Amino acid sequence: MRKKTYYLLAISIVASLGLIVLSAFNQEEVVNAENHSNSVQVEKELSTLDHSTVTEKMSGLMNTLIQEVDSNYKVQAYQTKDELIHAFEQYTTETLAFEFVSYYFEEKQDGIYIIPMDAPSWFQEENDYDMIKKDENTIQLTQENYNKMVGEYTLVVDFTFQHDWKISKVTYQ
Repeated sequence: MRKKTYYLLAISIVASLGLIVLSAFNQEEVVNAENHSNSVQVEKELSTLDHSTVTEKMSGLMNTLIQEVDSNYKVQAYQTKDELIHAFEQYTTETLAFEFVSYYFEEKQDGIYIIPMDAPSWFQEENDYDMIKKDENTIQLTQENYNKMVGEYTLVVDFTFQHDWKISKVTYQ
């Protein structure tokens, strides 16, 4: 009888310890999930879309678009469209990077070539602009500008937060 009691007591202790350990793991998962959610929010708050970030992203996109080329318009700094898309992704979402590269560049066996055309009318750092929060992760910048070739135009740029602010859409009105 005594052996059975000790045996049941030992099983109860092991089962209790197992429950305690499982409970600790479940609690840790909840804490980790909460911490991840909080860290994304803190990361977003620390990375506000200010004038400095806007100008960095806008000029970075344009500097990536305007590539140094040889006399045949072959891009010197990149060999493939994938390399160029990756360069754009510092400033844009992957989708927008793909759109820019598909529109302005063509890939041949010996490298990539820029399709000769005028650069788009673009952001003017010295001009005023408005920013409107579209949703939790998107802010829309609107800037009215003038260009001798096209006249007056309104540039509309969506910035989306993806661990950093990225240009996700560019349109003209």
